[in-house]
Amino acid sequence: MSYRLELVRHGRQEQMLLPSEQYQLEVENLSIGSLQTDGVIVEALAVGKTRVILRDMNAVDSDEESRTTSAILRVANPAALEISVLPHKR
Repeated sequence: MSYRLELVRHGRQEQMLLPSEQYQLEVENLSIGSLQTDGVIVEALAVGKTRVILRDMNAVDSDEESRTTSAILRVANPAALEISVLPHKR
């Protein structure tokens, strides 16, 4: 799973490159998923669920857990595989 960060500043949406000096991703349960060396791809390791947490390295907040941005990553065995083959456009 590939992640990206988009921020809204002054009403404009902008994409931030990850990892950066300010923002980094972290996988909560390393037995379920592993963050690749590029810092934006999480590889599934086992069936289960874990949180992928966005850490603001500049945040100094005693109540950090309540303000943490995260996503739930659920890993499951596939029930089906669908492949669509489209004609090549020239």
